[in-house]
Amino acid sequence: MQLPKALSAALAAADENYLIGLCNKGTVNRAKKDLAVSASPETMPGQDGVTVRLGDISCLITAPLGESRCSCPSSAICRHRIAAILWLKGRLDAGPDPAAPPPRPEFQELRAYPPEKLAKQLGSKRLSAALFRHQSGSGPQITEASVVTVDMPWLPACVRLLEPLEHSTCTCHSKVFCPHKAEALLYWQLKEGVADPSLLQPAQPAGAALDLEAARGVCRAVQEALAAQLATQSLCIGPARAADSYLNQDAILSAALASKCDAIHPGYGFLSENPDFADRCVQAGLKYIGPSGDVIRKLGSKSAARTLARSAGVPVVPGSDGALKNVRQAKALAEE
Repeated sequence: MQLPKALSAALAAADENYLIGLCNKGTVNRAKKDLAVSASPETMPGQDGVTVRLGDISCLITAPLGESRCSCPSSAICRHRIAAILWLKGRLDAGPDPAAPPPRPEFQELRAYPPEKLAKQLGSKRLSAALFRHQSGSGPQITEASVVTVDMPWLPACVRLLEPLEHSTCTCHSKVFCPHKAEALLYWQLKEGVADPSLLQPAQPAGAALDLEAARGVCRAVQEALAAQLATQSLCIGPARAADSYLNQDAILSAALASKCDAIHPGYGFLSENPDFADRCVQAGLKYIGPSGDVIRKLGSKSAARTLARSAGVPVVPGSDGALKNVRQAKALAEE
């Protein structure tokens, strides 16, 4: 089939990752199933692209592929458009002179986007957090193929950066260039050396500089709390779920070491009674503001703490000499 040169190039470059980036994996899989059970579509090449008729649905496939149109009500890239693209790709690959495999994308449009504009879109707080993650090595997972995939689990959000950039997608389903997309593009530019972190660092307000920094790790859910605002520096250690933030020992220690602080105060609850965390702080060269891991272990069990107190001559309230094994023992002791 004779196709316009630009469309042939776009189809050759559009692997499955690119198509998933245009919509999502479910839509691509549904399109494949539709093609497998439907009759061969009718096609009609035109000046703007190729019209592919799938039953009662007509799709105009153009380059860029994200600007293709469909007669169905969907405003997003629907399964009909993906099915039409897949069918045309099959015809392209089956031709006498199949297109050569495209070279690795250079992502010129992603490189050309001004980092200063991204910084403005993110705002000072979000920008500071992004620069900290980049410099501490705790940034997102970035993979490159026909698209750039940026997975940011602390938001959580996964962004697929495509060219043209306006066809990029995000798990938040925003149709515009949302803050997630801006943050994802900034991480990629920092990784590629396109953006210089020293030029993006927000200026501190006058009088904010101190000889000793008070760094406080907070999760995203309470980042606007008064305590976080009063701290000289606020470090995001994960999403609102406690298991991913306040109970994440690796994240807390990583933030502490990256901020070059001297000590960690565990606060109340969470890891404040965890002896392993106290030991890890000391092993990392940090002062742990609280009892040692050994003391926490000894006092973590009420029966063991009672035994320890009695051996040290500390008066204790009446009770058993150790842990009771069953309800019968408890009733007998209560009757004494």
